[in-house]
Amino acid sequence: PDIKLLSIDGVAPTVENIKNGRYPITASLYAVTYEGNHNKNVEKLIDWILSEEGQEIIEKTGYVGIN
Repeated sequence: PDIKLLSIDGVAPTVENIKNGRYPITASLYAVTYEGNHNKNVEKLIDWILSEEGQEIIEKTGYVGIN
């Protein structure tokens, strides 16, 4: 509740404006692994992050999901 969202050049930081690239300030997050990684949980984690449940949690914490 103490965070103030600011419009930049008249563009509000809405989910739509962030997803379509109109809002100019965003940060990308990457999940990176290497080809030789044999840990079966890495793929499970990435799949979960991209799942409906993972995206819902991302959005509930105030971030904008990719779906």
